[in-house]
Amino acid sequence: MARICIGAENQPSANISKHRVECLFERNDETIAMAAIYAANHSSVKAVISLTASGDTPLLMSRLKTGIPIFAFSEKEKTLRKVCLYRDVYPVPFSLENMDHDSVYKAMVTTLKQHQLIASSDNVLFTCGDFVGKRGSTNIMKMMVVA
Repeated sequence: MARICIGAENQPSANISKHRVECLFERNDETIAMAAIYAANHSSVKAVISLTASGDTPLLMSRLKTGIPIFAFSEKEKTLRKVCLYRDVYPVPFSLENMDHDSVYKAMVTTLKQHQLIASSDNVLFTCGDFVGKRGSTNIMKMMVVA
C-alpha cells in the first residue's frame, strides 16, 4: 500500500491542487490559510510557521500539496498529537507564557534554528491570530527573512 501511495503522490497531476479555487471562503482562518499556502508556493518560502490552538489552520494548509514544511506550534498536547496526521505538518510544543507578539515570532524562529530546520536568510511565513488560544481566530499572515 505504501508503494501505491508513493507512486500516486509522484504523479505530476498530484502536485497541482485546485482545492477550493472556485470557492468563497466563509471563515477568516480559511482565508488566511489558503493565502499563506498560495504565497508560499509562489515565493521562496522555506517553512510555514503556524501558531495554533486547535490545529485547524495547519489542517486547512495541509490540504494543498506543497512540499513546504508547516510547523504547528501549540501549547495543547491534544493539538500536537492531531497535527501529526496532516500532510507536511510537524508539531512543535510551545508555551506562550509571558510573551508579546514580537517575542513569540522570535521564539518560534529560534526554536526552528536550534533544530537546524531553518537558517539565517531563509524566508518564512507565519500564521497566527490576535486572540491567542481562541479557536478559529487566525487572522494574521506575516512573511519575514530569518536573521
